[in-house]
Amino acid sequence: MHEVVIPRICELASSVSNRRMAGFLFFRAWIYLAFFSPALIPHGTQSDFFLLNDCSRLALTVSLLVFGLGFGKTLEKTSLGSLSAAGAAAIVLGTLLASLTNTTTTALRAAFVAGSLLTGVGSAALFLALGKAYKKTAAPRVAAEVSVAFILSSLATPLACFLAAEAATFLAVVFPILSWAALRRYGNEEEDETEITPDFDIRQSNRLLAKITIAVVSFSVALSLLRTTLNTAHSEMLSLQSSGIVAFSAVFGGLIVLGILVFSKKLSLAFSYKPVLWLAAAGCFLFTLLDFGSFLPYFFARTGYVCFTILTWAVLADISRRGSLPWMKVFGIGQAGIAFGSQIGSKLSIYFTTTDNLPSETLVATTGAITLLLVFVYTFVLTELDISRIFPSKTAPGKEPDSAPSGPTRKELAQAVASFYKLGDRATEVMVLYSQGYTRKRIEQELFMSEGTVNSHLRNIYASLDVHSKQELIDLIEGYNE
Repeated sequence: MHEVVIPRICELASSVSNRRMAGFLFFRAWIYLAFFSPALIPHGTQSDFFLLNDCSRLALTVSLLVFGLGFGKTLEKTSLGSLSAAGAAAIVLGTLLASLTNTTTTALRAAFVAGSLLTGVGSAALFLALGKAYKKTAAPRVAAEVSVAFILSSLATPLACFLAAEAATFLAVVFPILSWAALRRYGNEEEDETEITPDFDIRQSNRLLAKITIAVVSFSVALSLLRTTLNTAHSEMLSLQSSGIVAFSAVFGGLIVLGILVFSKKLSLAFSYKPVLWLAAAGCFLFTLLDFGSFLPYFFARTGYVCFTILTWAVLADISRRGSLPWMKVFGIGQAGIAFGSQIGSKLSIYFTTTDNLPSETLVATTGAITLLLVFVYTFVLTELDISRIFPSKTAPGKEPDSAPSGPTRKELAQAVASFYKLGDRATEVMVLYSQGYTRKRIEQELFMSEGTVNSHLRNIYASLDVHSKQELIDLIEGYNE
């Protein structure tokens, strides 16, 4: 086990330290400040907070859907720097408008709503910019970067409770700018535009995207309903205690996914689908047993939401990388599903928080219906088999080359050669892919390895097998059957 775990931890630490992850981190920090702290409404009321939330989410959902359905095709060729700059500019302008105005008069209310809508449009642009940055990245690397970004950015929520209102607003303006700066530099220096042969055709890609979208909307509605109902029921929604739960659940959810990445035997994210269901079910169960003031159901609902969001980013990135659909359609529709589901869940929660003397039977029936919905989606819509197809085992990635039934495939021959020469597990994985025509760059992506690790394994393979070129290696493997 240590032969796999320790190298993965080292690779994990080196791979997440890049500008792309920094761009995600700063954008996510802005989201936490905007929607889980009073940074954008330093002198506003709770009703102002809900108005900001509703307007921003509406603009975010519509913008993502419009671009995802192909009405903004010109943006597909827009550079990462330009796309992120447009998003950051809209967010900064919207943040300033929302924070400097209020809803006391009609004119000020109009300015406040305009600022809220701008933050939603800008968020959509930054979401798409991140989608462009991750469109050709393997799922494990995406999940690792997004998990670390969630863990670090969530600290902005309790931090805002210790800052003066003006200081929190200042950070809310600075974070989008820092996100743009990081993504612009990543786009200029590190963006990979090499083509990858799709593993899914158009029909398969559309079917998977449809399943993912249905699952995304369903899980978003259920988890948002739980977390928003529990959140708004607290007497001080933006209190330090509530902010601490938001941060702690993000840290816990991120660590769950990172643990799966580190300790999963075959480096598969398919197992991460189960924790989302378990955490949501735990939140539903505790929701019926404890009163609204308890933070335990809220913690489980938020943790499940974090795991679910990380999984969604990894799924969309892999569909974009291995499918035949435009990246903007994949990320636009997928992220719109999350925003739309969250909006519906938040609206439904109003019923629970505004109804006096709500019968306990209604709570039990509602949470039971949520649980059944999630189980139905898990069993019949986006199943474990679908997730396994999206996240194939890294011991046998990709598609097999056509071969006659009577003879072993090249992968099988490569595994037999590796066993004969007593190569390690990771060296075997590298040799199997390399012998099937994978480039070193794609091996890095598939096996979640650094460039130096791949090169080191290949040098050791050449030395162990006494070959001096890729063709000699392939000849040795194909000749092993004889």
